[in-house]
Amino acid sequence: MKSLYLVLCLSVFLAFGGGSPALAQTSIGVVDIQKVLADSLAGQSIQKQVDERRKTFQAEFSKIEQELRESQKTLAEKQSALSKEDFAAQRQEFEQKRVETLGLVQKRKASLDGAFTKAIKKLEKEVMTIISAIATEKKYDLVLSKSNVFISNDSLDISSQVTEKLNASISAVQVEIEGAP
Repeated sequence: MKSLYLVLCLSVFLAFGGGSPALAQTSIGVVDIQKVLADSLAGQSIQKQVDERRKTFQAEFSKIEQELRESQKTLAEKQSALSKEDFAAQRQEFEQKRVETLGLVQKRKASLDGAFTKAIKKLEKEVMTIISAIATEKKYDLVLSKSNVFISNDSLDISSQVTEKLNASISAVQVEIEGAP
């Protein structure tokens, strides 16, 4: 019964031209924002800076990890020669250093993630300004993110236009990591 009512309402709506003219006059654009961010010079700049910093951090932590392994090995070798109290004190000192190192790793990762997010937000703000300018220039009534569109005609995609204008506007965004050496 509900489906019959729905079909009847839809038929009446279409028969009296309720939907057709409005749809014909609507101008729509679709933007793949993730692709714009990835393909843009500034987006690539951000990714390169983050990757370089991540490699630097990884090298630093690999060195510290090696030192910790050597300390643990030395401590294990000394165990029989040390009194229980001395061994316990040295073991506690080692564990404290290990915990501090883990804390440093987490802090650096969080600061790197935060810096990446901050840089991407700055870039996204510029992307939104450019999308708005294109929408005004081309008189789009509606611009949708490709992530919210299941199927669309390729002619609606304005991602390449957005990328071109973004590249002309900004070629790099500095990734600023708080508390980094």
